[in-house]
Amino acid sequence: LVVFNEKDFKFEPLLAKSWKQIDDKTLEFQLRDDVKWHDGQPFSADDVVSTLSWIIDPQTTNIRFKGNGEFIDRIEKVSPTVVRVISKRPTPYALTRLAYLTSIEAAHAHGKAEDKVVYSATKPVGTSMYRVVDIDRNKGIVLEKNPDFKHGTAAKTASNIGKINMPFIPDSGTRIAQFLVKNLDLVRDPTLSNAELMMSAPGSERQ
Repeated sequence: LVVFNEKDFKFEPLLAKSWKQIDDKTLEFQLRDDVKWHDGQPFSADDVVSTLSWIIDPQTTNIRFKGNGEFIDRIEKVSPTVVRVISKRPTPYALTRLAYLTSIEAAHAHGKAEDKVVYSATKPVGTSMYRVVDIDRNKGIVLEKNPDFKHGTAAKTASNIGKINMPFIPDSGTRIAQFLVKNLDLVRDPTLSNAELMMSAPGSERQ
């Protein structure tokens, strides 16, 4: 719903264009009405209610960041573009919890999935700057830039990269070798020794 600008130390709009504290337990969000999911369906309050209700449901037990929603008592839809998040108690960190690791899912896709945890591994639907073109457990993930991503802010600007290939390479040595022969442009979280090796390799200025 919102994003935190770590440079300017302030919350900025994302899927919610504005918000206000109604009382000491209630945050009201005015949602954007010009955002579409990657499959063309419009984003609305139903998506927010569906996602947050699922997160706080006692029967939802196998999601990694379920604790992010522990402060929420319930979610209310006021209109197609207005939702209220009601806390169990006054919660000064509510916006922080919603800004970090609390993504909103599509009610028409995620809400109807038989397994809501793994559905995104086959047919993910989002609103972000990249949409999934293909997922293959052997080859990896292919993303392409979403031309309809217009709700970025200074904290989350639109990328200038048109396509991203993310191969699955479990072995760290293989990842480093592929980087050194320039088959990869980026390797995430290398060890210190591997990072030093990568920095000394010809063409390391790419990183």
